[in-house]
Amino acid sequence: MSGPSEQKRARVVQLYCPDHEVTVDNFIITPSMAHKDVVTAIMAAFRRYKIKEAWPCDINGEPLFANADCPSTLDDVVDGERLLIALDNDSPIYPEPPLEVVLYLDGDDLPKPLRKMSREDRRNHIRTLRRRDAVLRKNILRLNLPHMEVMAALNILASANARTLKARFSVTQSKRIIQDNWRVNEVQALELKCLATMAILSQATCGQPLLAENAMFDAKLARRSADASAPRDLQEEDVQKVIDDFYQAANAIGSDWPDDDDNAAIAARQGKNARHQSGKFKARMAQQDMVDEEEMGEEAAAVANPGKGKGKGRSVDYLAGKLSKTRIPDNRAPEADSDDDDDDAVRQPGRMRRN
Repeated sequence: MSGPSEQKRARVVQLYCPDHEVTVDNFIITPSMAHKDVVTAIMAAFRRYKIKEAWPCDINGEPLFANADCPSTLDDVVDGERLLIALDNDSPIYPEPPLEVVLYLDGDDLPKPLRKMSREDRRNHIRTLRRRDAVLRKNILRLNLPHMEVMAALNILASANARTLKARFSVTQSKRIIQDNWRVNEVQALELKCLATMAILSQATCGQPLLAENAMFDAKLARRSADASAPRDLQEEDVQKVIDDFYQAANAIGSDWPDDDDNAAIAARQGKNARHQSGKFKARMAQQDMVDEEEMGEEAAAVANPGKGKGKGRSVDYLAGKLSKTRIPDNRAPEADSDDDDDDAVRQPGRMRRN
């Protein structure tokens, strides 16, 4: 099989349409063909079936785009590849090679330590690796967060009460995390905890949305096949099952970041930032307690926020303690998140769009 440097020469590939179970051999892509020209030629190759659209994908079901800035384009296709053809943008295309799941926290092919990479850089790097896998006819999911970090986030989510959940795991924040990690425009409207769990999954599977989507879809089908009366929408338990299954498959349960100088320094810095953010969050919640008591009365506020006792004493004591600590002033107001589910709800591409 040729390498990417061969793209300036004519390439001969094989096409396969799963919907019709039809293979077209010796399909030629010439250097002069633009993306739309290749799509037109693909439709002509399947003209017997009168297809109205053709969406070329690699052997792992990853779409081959027209955007030259994307690592997965028709220009990157090499001689001898096998391409899968979807008949519309929502058609389910499963990878042909068996899935291999690995823990990917370091490696010689990383331009810099993984924890120092932005979400965009991490996403693009892993997408480039996925493109390389397709040429080699491999299908590898790379988990780029250790299991311990994922479980810590899930534990915080599980212990959050309604108000803390909305403040720390807002729809806006979860949506932004998912979009950054998976580069999707839309995510299916979901219950708040389910969306937050999906955001955690997206952190661990940065740059690999189709593999995560396939797994979530299968988890939902399995749940509903066991109980036909179960909710049709994706549930938090479905996403958690995917997380568990992925880390089990990678033999990465209990994994943590490698013990080296870079990770030690990053962990120390993140711990300091987390403590600072936690203090800001507690102050904001304490201020809200006082507002609740003024509007609802002390007893009603205690009922509305169980487990905190009478909020007034807690609020005043906490804020008094904060005011005495003047070494680290904080003059930045917290950003207000809008959590109107209808306005913030977005949909995920692929099969979930049809559910």
